[in-house]
Amino acid sequence: MVGKLPAGALSDLLGRRRMMLVGCLFFAGPPFLYPLVDSPGSLLALCFVHGAATAIFSPVAAALVADLSQRARARRLGWFAAGGDLGSAPGAGVLVARLSYGGAFDIIGAGMALAALGFLATVRDPRAG
Repeated sequence: MVGKLPAGALSDLLGRRRMMLVGCLFFAGPPFLYPLVDSPGSLLALCFVHGAATAIFSPVAAALVADLSQRARARRLGWFAAGGDLGSAPGAGVLVARLSYGGAFDIIGAGMALAALGFLATVRDPRAG
């Protein structure tokens, strides 16, 4: 949670698109590394990196949605927030129940990597003149 404040401010300085890509890439990598964890210290370090990526991703994504939504901004931000809430806890729980922790992390990492590629191909930073 502490990382969200500097991430939002950095997106104002460096651009939403750049910060979103950093967040996506850092978020996509750790799920593939969880099965390799062999000690409490390495688990803590990996959780820290994954949490930092989440801190980068959420405020920058909300700011990008707001920047891209000139009409019906509040409605679109509402859909964005609801999608995040619906996808995070229940979505991961369903994946773990149907697969395993490793399978769930693989799908989450692959999904985020695909999202990063789609984002890179389609979204331009609206604040970058």
